[in-house]
Amino acid sequence: PDPILARYYANLELPYGAGLSTVRRTWRRLVKKYHPDLHSADGGKKRTATELLQGLNRAYDELAKHLERK
Repeated sequence: PDPILARYYANLELPYGAGLSTVRRTWRRLVKKYHPDLHSADGGKKRTATELLQGLNRAYDELAKHLERK
């Protein structure tokens, strides 16, 4: 397995090789759970949530591109 793709799957808490629909569903669930607007009262948590959300978005974008090419 590709180590970079494996890291993206791990970021989304998915097993390596999950399909596009599973990746999309999991990404949406995690975005709702960790969205920075939910942590707006605490500045530190909001910053952490923003960084986490950026990582989730990057992982989703890269996996979606890879899976659509397959």
